[in-house]
Amino acid sequence: MLIGSDLYPYLMKNGRYTYGKNHPVVQKTHLGWILLGRISKEGTDRSTTLFMCNEPPIDFKLQIFWEQEEIVSPIRTKEEEAVERHFVETTTRDETGRFVVRLPRHSQNLQLGNS
Repeated sequence: MLIGSDLYPYLMKNGRYTYGKNHPVVQKTHLGWILLGRISKEGTDRSTTLFMCNEPPIDFKLQIFWEQEEIVSPIRTKEEEAVERHFVETTTRDETGRFVVRLPRHSQNLQLGNS
C-alpha cells in the first residue's frame, strides 16, 4: 500500500524496532505493524518479495458477527407471558391451511353493560 506524506504522520504510533543498518524498520501504526526501509542487496542478485497480512481468522470474525447479531430476549411481564402461552396453545391450522387462533379472554369477567 502506498501512503502519501500527508497521511503518514497521522498513522504512526509509538513502537518501533530496528535490527541494525541495512535492515528494515518495524513500525507500529493505526493500521497495525508495518515494515519499511532498505534491504541490503550485498551478495545477492535476486529480488525478494514479502507479503504480510494482519487479519484475524475468519472464525473470530464470525464469532464477533454472531455476538453482535444475537437476539436478546426482553424481560416480559406475567401478562405478556400468558398472552404468548395462549397463542402457542390455541393456534391451529384449518383444512385450507389458514391459521386459527382462539380469542383470548381476560381472567376478570368484565360486564359490558346493556349494549
